[in-house]
Amino acid sequence: MADQFLVRGFSVRNRAAGVGAPLIAVGKLDPALRIYRAVAATVLLRGPDSLQDLSSGQGSASLELFSAFDHTNVVIGKASVPLETDITTPSAYMLNQSFVWQLEKQMFFSPGRALRVSVR
Repeated sequence: MADQFLVRGFSVRNRAAGVGAPLIAVGKLDPALRIYRAVAATVLLRGPDSLQDLSSGQGSASLELFSAFDHTNVVIGKASVPLETDITTPSAYMLNQSFVWQLEKQMFFSPGRALRVSVR
């Protein structure tokens, strides 16, 4: 969960209050950059439609995963409700990886050596 990650070095936290729990969605290791890419996401536990369904044991629940950049609201009942988002924490997670810190030294000592980055 994004709330459990200690963010340092950012003067501004870009968060929005709402329903759900903000997450850091971590992808596979990028072999070209040697870092794990991360994006902001929100997970929402959607329960049964009524308390009667819940008490009778007929209700079910589902987990829904939303991209913080694609979805800012979710419909619950008949209302559109904002999702809680945190887009600072995934950036902090990516910058906290060791390759990012090594890159600064590489570029200082070998400025002519190009860093190859694949665009997807």
